Amino acid sequence: MRSPIKNLKNQTNCFSVISELVPKGSVVDYYPVYSGDLCIKLSESDRFIVAHTPNYVVYEFWSCVMQDPERISKIAESFYPSLNENTFDILKKNWYSYKDPFVRSALFFLLNRCSNLGMITHGELDTKNYNAFALRDLRGFKVDNVHVNFLGEKKIEEFDKNISIINAGKYRVSFLENEQILGEEETEIKHRQLLKNMKSHRTVVVFKSHRALLKTPGYEKVLLDQYGRQTTDFEQTREIILHNVR
Repeated sequence: MRSPIKNLKNQTNCFSVISELVPKGSVVDYYPVYSGDLCIKLSESDRFIVAHTPNYVVYEFWSCVMQDPERISKIAESFYPSLNENTFDILKKNWYSYKDPFVRSALFFLLNRCSNLGMITHGELDTKNYNAFALRDLRGFKVDNVHVNFLGEKKIEEFDKNISIINAGKYRVSFLENEQILGEEETEIKHRQLLKNMKSHRTVVVFKSHRALLKTPGYEKVLLDQYGRQTTDFEQTREIILHNVR
């Protein structure tokens, strides 16, 4: 099963390594869910995933998709013929003003598929990822062993004592680099605080490659190349997994 939406900004090829670290039958807290690609793959290989998001718009999308993906597909198809650069920009700013959550979810899907970044609130119009295959994936979407949870004000270090997988994205070293302008669908992760607070949990953290991560105490490191293969060559490294699950 493939996710109906894309995450072009923070893709990962770490499944094979994580599946070795997380035993089958495990209950896994995953944070933050967006496209859900890794959650779906893990759920299909005998893990139960609790996928957390602090963003209600992401939670609402997945809730509606799990209820009635066919309805979302039909609404998205009704909007698509009028989509151009002007209407795309208008929808990015106003999509959440629609009262029907299924309309909002259809626009979430449409904007994601038609953004060159795979984001809802920013990016340029690029429709190559909106096609018959994407609509088929949406209409046929059904997944077991995944529960999506709206995190609200709860902090990730308050998770239950399951294994936690955190897709942390690009590592940011300084305080200023954490001061980002994020869309409603994005999640800010304060990396230093995260790594400090999660040491007492069984945690797997996936980062984009950064040399500073090699000096992080308290975690084993796994370096991955662009194909998700383990490597010892930092110059070939695209992702670094930090974990303490062994």
